[in-house]
Amino acid sequence: MASLSSIADSFSDDVIRADARLECVICSATAVALYEDLSDRFFGAPGRWNFLRCSNPQCAVLWLNPMPLESDIWKAYRNYYTHDVPGEAEGASASRGFTADARQAIKRAYIATHLGYPDREINMRDRMLAILAYLDPTRRADTDFPLKHLPRETRGRMLDLGCGSGELLGRMRALGWRAEGIDVDPAAVAVARRRGFKAKIGSLHEQKFPAASFDAVVMSHVIEHVHHPLELLKEVRRILKPGRRLVIATPNARSLGHRMLGSRWPFLDPPRHLQVFTPRALKSLVLAAGFDDVRVSTEIRTAAAMLPLIYASRIVGRVVEYGENFALHFDRDAGEEIALIALR
Repeated sequence: MASLSSIADSFSDDVIRADARLECVICSATAVALYEDLSDRFFGAPGRWNFLRCSNPQCAVLWLNPMPLESDIWKAYRNYYTHDVPGEAEGASASRGFTADARQAIKRAYIATHLGYPDREINMRDRMLAILAYLDPTRRADTDFPLKHLPRETRGRMLDLGCGSGELLGRMRALGWRAEGIDVDPAAVAVARRRGFKAKIGSLHEQKFPAASFDAVVMSHVIEHVHHPLELLKEVRRILKPGRRLVIATPNARSLGHRMLGSRWPFLDPPRHLQVFTPRALKSLVLAAGFDDVRVSTEIRTAAAMLPLIYASRIVGRVVEYGENFALHFDRDAGEEIALIALR
């Protein structure tokens, strides 16, 4: 018969403890109720979750209430996608043969021709195909981040904060950056290390990097997972060299997708997304951390993945991405994700 302590341990593993968060993390305004009784639709984390919205219309950030405790949030990542071995998916892509090879050649040609990363293996035919293929804004969006936001002349030491299994590390290392990563998820870091990447486990503060260590810090879909985003951004600023860049991508609470889907919007992703920013709220937070020259836009990069996460329809996803790209001509907040670039 199981002991009382083992039963208690088993029960605690199936519960994510949480506490109330009633004030906005950005502007300290009060909240209004937005969504109630949401569940984790993708990875089976326990619990039912509510989102509040800041009552200040100039901010309007969303956050979970109650919010998972830092000591328990690991339970939301036990089945997370970053634990998969990407090589298996890459092998499947390679098996498609000519089409996959051609797509990769066109992507490399676009990076060389339009993003300024020379590649001696790219021939004139590939360059011409790149011009034609990347008239398509949805294909450009898949490749541009974060390359178009980083000065290619630097190509120094780059930190991928929240590196997961190392997808971005591989891309940036191949382009000449000295890329390394950190992640709080040991299983994801283990995958990145098996792939040969330099990755560390733990929070940014725990690494104790010297001041002015990095030429670039990239946070792609990370800041929405963080309990103390202002403190994290201050530490990022400390480790960046003067004049160097922070690049952030994160879901956009004002996006066209969120307006269309409401509580079914997949990028709410409770309980992992502790807060979901608006462009103005994120800019305010980064400025409060001491950064200068902060620029914010919205992008369509994740729009194609939005509906397939719900309906498993890639064709519909691409149609939505084209629609969102068109909407950006009239509404600069329509894009599915926020892209922020800030100088130290």
